[in-house]
Amino acid sequence: MSPQHQHQLVNFLQSDLAIPPESIALGMRQTQQVPSLLPMVLWQYGLVTTDQLGQIFDWLEQTSSVSYGPELPVIPTALSPQYRGTERSTTRA
Repeated sequence: MSPQHQHQLVNFLQSDLAIPPESIALGMRQTQQVPSLLPMVLWQYGLVTTDQLGQIFDWLEQTSSVSYGPELPVIPTALSPQYRGTERSTTRA
């Protein structure tokens, strides 16, 4: 996470979610090595609710400039041609 994006995240936490600056400062101290963990640390310490955590993730997704490419379809293993006939039985003879 770029310093600018982190600053925007902190502004979002304070203005939109009313997270106290002291709580944000605690989270930032705990995530100095990996700043992108800030939302999880705030939740882990009980400083944001799961609803707020969801809002934070939604905000991060909307404001992120990182593109992970198009969604790939998920093919169930049992239906994938390359795996047909290779399923293991869970029962023993």
